Amino acid sequence: MKALSLAMLTVADKKSRQRPTISDVARLAGVSISTVSRVVNETAPVSEDVEQRVRSAIDMLSYTPHAAARSLAVRRIIGAGRCA
Repeated sequence: MKALSLAMLTVADKKSRQRPTISDVARLAGVSISTVSRVVNETAPVSEDVEQRVRSAIDMLSYTPHAAARSLAVRRIIGAGRCA
C-alpha cells in the first residue's frame, strides 16, 4: 500500500478542529469524491488498494457522513415521518 504523505496528514491535522468532509477524505486518500462515495455507500466496485486507502483516511479523520446532508441528497426529511 502506498503510504499517505506527511503533507496530506498536515491537511488532516488542520481540519481536525472542524467536522471532516468527504472532500477531506478524498484529498487524504488521493482519490476523487466520487470514489469515496462509492466506498462509503458500497454502490460500485473499487480496487482493494483504493478501498483500503479510503477506509484508512476515514479512520484517521474520524469521518462520518452528515445525516442532514445525506437526506438532502436523497430528498428525505429526517424525523418528520414523511418522504418528500
